[in-house]
Amino acid sequence: FRPRQLLLSLALIVAFIMPAVPVAAAPAQPAPARQETEPIFALPGVLQRARNMPFDTYLLANDDQQYGLVGKTPDIEREITAFRDAGSDVEVKVWGTLYPNGRLSNEPEIIVSDIQSDFQVGEEGPEAPAAETGTSVAIVRVDVANVRSGPGTVYPTVGQLSLNQVCPITGRNADNSWWKVECASLDGWLSDTVVRTVADPNRLPVLVVPPPTIVQPPAVPSQPQTFAGWKASYFTNANLTGAPAVVQDVADINFNWGTGSPNPAIPSDYFSARYERTVNFAPGNYRFTARYDDGVRVYIDGQLIIDDWNAGSDRTRVADRTLSGNHAIVVEYFEATQFALLQFSWAIFQNQVPPSQPARKEDWNTSYYNNTDLSGTPALQAVTPRSSYPLDQDWGNGSPAPGIIGNDNFSARFTATYSFDAGDYTFKARVDDGVRVYIDNIRVLDNWSDGFKEFQNTFRGLGGGDHTVTVEYYERGGTAFVRVWWWKEQYANNDKYANRDE
Repeated sequence: FRPRQLLLSLALIVAFIMPAVPVAAAPAQPAPARQETEPIFALPGVLQRARNMPFDTYLLANDDQQYGLVGKTPDIEREITAFRDAGSDVEVKVWGTLYPNGRLSNEPEIIVSDIQSDFQVGEEGPEAPAAETGTSVAIVRVDVANVRSGPGTVYPTVGQLSLNQVCPITGRNADNSWWKVECASLDGWLSDTVVRTVADPNRLPVLVVPPPTIVQPPAVPSQPQTFAGWKASYFTNANLTGAPAVVQDVADINFNWGTGSPNPAIPSDYFSARYERTVNFAPGNYRFTARYDDGVRVYIDGQLIIDDWNAGSDRTRVADRTLSGNHAIVVEYFEATQFALLQFSWAIFQNQVPPSQPARKEDWNTSYYNNTDLSGTPALQAVTPRSSYPLDQDWGNGSPAPGIIGNDNFSARFTATYSFDAGDYTFKARVDDGVRVYIDNIRVLDNWSDGFKEFQNTFRGLGGGDHTVTVEYYERGGTAFVRVWWWKEQYANNDKYANRDE
């Protein structure tokens, strides 16, 4: 029995060392590696055709990851195909189960339980995709697309389609710029600019459509526009160029726009206006007054009577004329920035002494003489409004009052009351020809001679309160103007008149 025991012992040792070999009725199949799956919820992306793969469609997700798509049911597979064939930029969302290592391939695959998109596939849902039927389609890529009765905007609109709506294409025009579509009950043409097409133009017929019948409306003879008041033309620039943006009929030129504008179509800064009117004047002497911010020009029968085409704050200019009968008046205005103001009016005045006090204390009682030495009875007495300078009159080569005062060899005396703080004041004049300036009858400036001059002098120790300022002026010939202003010495660096030499 010892040999038998030895063999048994050896068999047990071998069995312990050698791995066990399973006994099966058939060859064993390799066990598949366990694969973790992941649920997919509304994964966004676009669809692409898969070539030489066990599935037909890829999903290219927004993170550039690519997944093979397999419909869980035949209906879902058809939906996937329809959305894919609608275009490579149609975004979809996918629900299903992700197999990272694939089931039909070695690539990540999603078994799709649902797929959705914001666009419509025709009017019949995704049951008739273009790729399966061979039909060319147009996909609307704007919010609203007009469908017309022919290939062109001259044809009337027969309906509208909405964004991402898909319609079969049945024809085209010669240059493929318009597509003939049939979408449910809507039959017409879509411009290539409003659709994306999935089509082979060579397989589509070129359709010829008769030109549309255009009914011309009967011509209406234009009637010249009449204006009861001023014809007001407003421009969107500061130099009256181009066609006016707004034309209105206004009763009076009396506007204070503040920081606004005459009309919503006109900007609040850098605009201009022209006011035109023909007026019948009774015989007499007339004073024309313009108050404005920024610039103004006034014409009577084409003759410039007020000219201050400059940016600046609220100021007033006047001009006097003797008129009778019809005369064309034009007022031109421009606004630069900030406040906008324009007032224009006229009034008849007589050659008589005005009221003892002007409308404002600082306006000037003025006497004009038809000689150069202020002698005799004034030919005209009037009120001269204060301007941006205390006194600023520029008659050019003209007269202060045509028909009353000559263009040359005249003189004038201006008298007004101004309030002063106590202190030393510098008075300055710019004039052509001669001028004298007095404070309470004390002469401050004196250059009674022909020609242009600009000079100044300091008055020491002026008391505080109201003082009478008198300016005497004469014009010999040529250009006529007089400007007088002053400033307090201790505030010379800040005074608004101190450095005004223009």
